[in-house]
Amino acid sequence: MTKIKKIISGITALAITCGLSLPASAVLNKGDSRAYRGTGYLAKYEVLSVKDGYTTVQITLKNTSKKTINNWAVGFEHEGRILSLKNGRIFDTNYLYNSGYAYGYNVIRDSGTNGKVAPNECVSFSFTMTDENGYNELPERLKVYSDVDKSNTVDGLNKAASECYKAVNEIFWAYECEGLSLEDCFKNGEFTKANSKDGMKTGFNYKYTAKGDSEINIAASQFARGNISVYVGRTTTNGEEHAFVQIKDNKTGKIGQYPHPAQGTVTWGTFDLNAPIYTNYSVDDVNRAAKWAYNAVAEYIADLETVGEDFMGSFENGGFLYAHSNEGLKIDFSGSLAEGDQAINEEMKLYYDGIIVYAGKKTSSDGEFEFFVQAKDPETGKIGQYPNPTQGEATWGTFDENTPSGAKPLSDKELDEEAETAYYAAAEYFTDMYYDHGWNVQEVFDNGGYSQAHTKDGLKIGTATDNDGDKYIIEELLCNGYGGNISVYVGEIESENHDEYFVQIKDNTTGKIGQYPTPDHRDLEWGTYSKAPAKMTHDQRTLNGDAKTAYNAVAEYLANLETEGYDVWECYKNGCFAKASTKEGLKIGQETSLTDGDKFINNELRCNGRYYEGLTVYVGMKKISNSKYGDIDFFVQVKDATGRVGQYPDPTRDSATWGTLHAKEPNQSEKVTVSLYDHPGSATKIDSIQLKAGSSIPESTIASWNELGESKTTGYKPYGSDRLMRTVFVSIQSATGERIEEYIDKPILEDLDFFICTVLDEREKGF
Repeated sequence: MTKIKKIISGITALAITCGLSLPASAVLNKGDSRAYRGTGYLAKYEVLSVKDGYTTVQITLKNTSKKTINNWAVGFEHEGRILSLKNGRIFDTNYLYNSGYAYGYNVIRDSGTNGKVAPNECVSFSFTMTDENGYNELPERLKVYSDVDKSNTVDGLNKAASECYKAVNEIFWAYECEGLSLEDCFKNGEFTKANSKDGMKTGFNYKYTAKGDSEINIAASQFARGNISVYVGRTTTNGEEHAFVQIKDNKTGKIGQYPHPAQGTVTWGTFDLNAPIYTNYSVDDVNRAAKWAYNAVAEYIADLETVGEDFMGSFENGGFLYAHSNEGLKIDFSGSLAEGDQAINEEMKLYYDGIIVYAGKKTSSDGEFEFFVQAKDPETGKIGQYPNPTQGEATWGTFDENTPSGAKPLSDKELDEEAETAYYAAAEYFTDMYYDHGWNVQEVFDNGGYSQAHTKDGLKIGTATDNDGDKYIIEELLCNGYGGNISVYVGEIESENHDEYFVQIKDNTTGKIGQYPTPDHRDLEWGTYSKAPAKMTHDQRTLNGDAKTAYNAVAEYLANLETEGYDVWECYKNGCFAKASTKEGLKIGQETSLTDGDKFINNELRCNGRYYEGLTVYVGMKKISNSKYGDIDFFVQVKDATGRVGQYPDPTRDSATWGTLHAKEPNQSEKVTVSLYDHPGSATKIDSIQLKAGSSIPESTIASWNELGESKTTGYKPYGSDRLMRTVFVSIQSATGERIEEYIDKPILEDLDFFICTVLDEREKGF
């Protein structure tokens, strides 16, 4: 007991020295903080401010070792988009690792002048990120990298190899989109260093010119320390060509590998399938593996049902020869199996090699056929299950309803996402009831449409129900991989036509609630609708685009007035935009009683989903000669939660003055660059042009770039054993999703990047 007290006292003393506090509540408010301890360091994550949709954070590191740190970096997960950074540099400055993108994992390294930290000294950096819906929380984990800690476990080396493999796949994906092969990827020198005999050295201070080498270095540096080398090769397994990655600790000689993670003793430079498999799956891993296998079984059974075969009998008739046996199916990267076993193995071999899967039957409370899946780590004996995830323990081969739930507590973002999924499941049911019976939302409730979901206790997922409305929700949530100890509530939003509703999701373990439509705060009451919309924070370019969208809605409304013989100016003066024409503006998604013009804007923007809710719209009108609408003209402004204002026409680089047309003329001698990249997030520039600031993109350039995009469309190619896949060009779009055609008459005031956007089109062979 004395020793434990000394350890705790030591941590507390270190915290006090640099002002570090111990872990606090996960609810994010000004002053909240959390401490993290690792080899050679103590770290503190502290919230400096939370205001108007932005969160500012300071991270402080203390060197608790006896050696001087010469370089450091900090990795952490976050929900918001990082906008500014002081006393540090974002290491992962590429699309793959979500630099500055929302919902990502970032690594921030020293600024170049503050990398040296002596024993018992501290260093700090700060950043500001967006927080539109109150999703930001104190990170559960914060990882510090420095030259003090150079140790690597076999598990860490395999993890690093796995992350590098993902980076290789991203590089190869760009080649596949162009109809090229993995061989082309290597021949073109994407992995010049990593594919060399001795491999490639990695670390935060290494820089490589080849894109593949650079991506690999970023990935490896985040998961392996010290004197590390990476090898990227290609090989063929069961007639299928694929890449593989090995990570070597040059100090110990241990090697990690992916696919087929090994126990540290693989042959360097050769994909070693003979090396003993390494498994050390966490409780989360085995539950996730069970869910993946569940999806594979569901798809296999659905295919049988489609062709009229006995899908219920597939368990007894050899469809799951190994998976339905007591021993289970051991996932094997090089395995060649049959029927349902092959379907499971193909789904899981890349990420869950060596894990054991059991697929079993069960009967629901209403006598219907159901199935379940379990996944076991042969090394540790941990068992995961789906449905009803476990805490690592369950009765193998039997659906264990009584095992303590292993469902992880849901974050605010996850709760809102589940609420949104349930919302659209409810929408489908409400639509069916309208066409079948003519019922509005209130009448569906009155006629028992949601016998459990519309009660005070709500619908608990996993509860048996004969009610169709409840079933819609349960099936949709389970189909999308949601579940756990949650309840769903569906309620009506007061409206003139009784046709609006909301959905709430409650995590019964924590009591936290999510809602769709999404509010701007987390102080929600179960069963009561919160009208507060999300706090939208858009950058200047996006706000100008928002203003253009609202402008088009106003133009359509005014055109309708003219067609009906009304005087537009008189209508404006008489209050057709009763809210939008005032300095308070029209708050999208927040108003109840609206005039025709306001309603038209509100409905047009809300048709685009939740993207515009929480923004404020102003419509200004003035008399002018030679106007499109006779003797009047108008402009539209849109304001976000921070007070930043976008405008159309005459979009501005900086925030406009609310309620006043800000016709800012750009310097016509200034040049702007418009660039086209290979795909969203790509660093491969295909073409670029220079224009005078304020001019639009020539139609000839738009046509030429669309031709380049069309060239990305490929023919169908084999994908797996029974499917075909092709790449299809969609459009040329900006980072904010605007098509290039929108810029035929839209002035460009600053450098602008466009990307070739494609989708993958998949179908079965023979169709």
